[in-house]
Amino acid sequence: MNLNSSSLEFTIDDAYHGLLEVYGLLKLRGDVLVLEVREQDGIIGIYKSSTEEHVIPLDQIEEVTYKKKWIGARIELRAVSMSVFDAIAGSDGNILKLNIKRKNRERAESMVSTIRLRHSEMMLRKWDDQL
Repeated sequence: MNLNSSSLEFTIDDAYHGLLEVYGLLKLRGDVLVLEVREQDGIIGIYKSSTEEHVIPLDQIEEVTYKKKWIGARIELRAVSMSVFDAIAGSDGNILKLNIKRKNRERAESMVSTIRLRHSEMMLRKWDDQL
């Protein structure tokens, strides 16, 4: 699977205590994560925001975890600062939890592995440059 061009669908729970439904696509482009996000009101579903693109450099990510769940999976992104996810509804400080549908669990696990690998490679390049 070529993850440079692939994307992974996700949702975010409890945005503004359930008043908003947040859904989007997670992409990995080089050394950045791209989250395309759209919000919809969680009550009657009439309001839909335009799609917003959030570009997050991998050096702003501290940890990426994958948790397989009974119905689906969850990818948890932990940032180095609370401000990294400020503009994304449903984030909790420096943590962003992306819910993945069951049918996409294998792709999610593969993407997390690739993100971790790219993050490690990027950090090694930075340390080499400092020497």
